[in-house]
Amino acid sequence: MKRIASTFLLFVFLLISVKNSAQTFLSSQSLKTNTQQSALNSYKDPKTGLYGFKNANDKVVIACKYAFVYPFSEGLAAVNVGGKVGFDAEYTNDYFVNGGKWGYINENGKLIIPTKYEAAEFFYDGFAIVELNGKKAFINKSGKQITAFEYDMMNPYSEGLAAVGKGEPMFFSYIDTTGTVIITGDYSAAGNFMKGKARVTRYGALYFINKKGERIK
Repeated sequence: MKRIASTFLLFVFLLISVKNSAQTFLSSQSLKTNTQQSALNSYKDPKTGLYGFKNANDKVVIACKYAFVYPFSEGLAAVNVGGKVGFDAEYTNDYFVNGGKWGYINENGKLIIPTKYEAAEFFYDGFAIVELNGKKAFINKSGKQITAFEYDMMNPYSEGLAAVGKGEPMFFSYIDTTGTVIITGDYSAAGNFMKGKARVTRYGALYFINKKGERIK
């Protein structure tokens, strides 16, 4: 449990939501994001085992009442109520949050987005990926749902587009920030856009496309 608290200041956690499971695994893989640095740091109460936040003066400013919390990203932090933190030594060798519900608070501790989700990720460019009933969707910072809960996998937005996948086998398309499907390519793999192009895989062929879905030669 100490490992979780100590790595908050060093890493941004990557959420890996396990399909048909109430467990959210917490990987200490570092992610490069454009999120702003917060003056608040997560803190675990040694008596209750619950989490809150301290300020730069080591004063608890957001009460320790959450089963788990994530660092602030773009002014909001994902918090879990009712869950239990465990450690999976058999398969992932990592910590996880089992059960509970996720929502978001601001830096004043006010609950901005209700704790109703099975999983919740960091805000990135104004949007976050959340999960209900085993399906994922995007929400904005006011909690407005941008897409339906219909996707099995979603990437964060990059240059205004996000790769989203669903089905078995899973195929990917790209949506814009309104949730509208812009590129329907039935890709078996789809990367983020960088400098106007993204790498995709279709029928075993690996190549790049532009934002119109056209193959780049």
